[in-house]
Amino acid sequence: VIIVSENSVPPLQGVYGHFVVRYYIINGNSPFDILLGAAKEVSIEFNGSSVDIEPYTKFGIARFTLPE
Repeated sequence: VIIVSENSVPPLQGVYGHFVVRYYIINGNSPFDILLGAAKEVSIEFNGSSVDIEPYTKFGIARFTLPE
């Protein structure tokens, strides 16, 4: 599950408390090559566990593969 907070572009759907969020559920066969712009606005959950994307983020862009 990829969760994007209200400060992101494009416009978002859904309301969670005071934050507008959009959830993306990606299905398929791993590994997944991920590229995220505005990475500070995104949280990642993979197979039920939170993923720390900070080590893969440079200049606000995160690049990584799941699973590692």
